[in-house]
Formats: sequence, C-alpha cells, structure tokens
Amino acid sequence: MTLHKALQKVEINCGDFAEIWNSLENNPTFIYIDPPYRPISKQVTMFTLYDKSGFTDFDQLRLKEICDIFGNRGCRIMLSNSDSYDEDISYFENLYNNGYHISRIEVTRMINPYNSKNRKPKEVIITNYQPPQ
Repeated sequence: MTLHKALQKVEINCGDFAEIWNSLENNPTFIYIDPPYRPISKQVTMFTLYDKSGFTDFDQLRLKEICDIFGNRGCRIMLSNSDSYDEDISYFENLYNNGYHISRIEVTRMINPYNSKNRKPKEVIITNYQPPQ
C-alpha cells in the first residue's frame, strides 16, 4: 500500500525525449531517464537499438544539454547507460564532466548471450546530485 501511495503523483512518459521535455508543464522534482544504451564497443551493440533510427552520440549530446537545462531549473536528474569507452576514455565521464556524479554498477542480464556466458556488464548511473551511499 505504501508504494501505491507514493506513485499517486508520478507521471510516466515514453517517447522521444525532446517531445517529452517540451510537454512538461511543471518542473518535476525528479526525472529518471533510460535512453537506448550506447554500445560498449564496436563488437558489442546489445541493448542499443530499440528502433530503426537508433540513438547516436549526437542524441546523447542533445540529451545531456536538456539534462543541464532541467538541472538548472532545480530538477534532480538520474539516468542510466552502458559503461562505454572510446579508446581508454570513459564516454560518459567525458560528456557529463560538469557537476554530475557517475557511479558504476554491475548488472546481471537474463538475455541468452549474456546469461550463457556468465557475463556481468557494468552500467553507469549519472546524477546531477550526490546520491546517498
């Protein structure tokens, strides 16, 4: 029953993030974003293409710019993505290098190629606030 009460004021949206941001009438206090994941390498592209248009690095940059705008309005932002690297440089640490916090978590996949090889990929959790320990 407590979860039911907590979710009474929650609004869940699904769609292109630019359209959703434009439709927000009030500044929400917390926004969680789960965009298509950036490939962890050129060889491993699972969980990255949810439709034929894809989600490019340009889209990642647009999303970061919108996170900055809503963060400057006082919203708390949290987003998740793959722990992706270009060469030896963390893509998301480089992109979210101005006041964001990045945590890494190990995840378990139940999709056959990951499960059968006992892989535990890492993901990043990016916030514009210091998350509790």
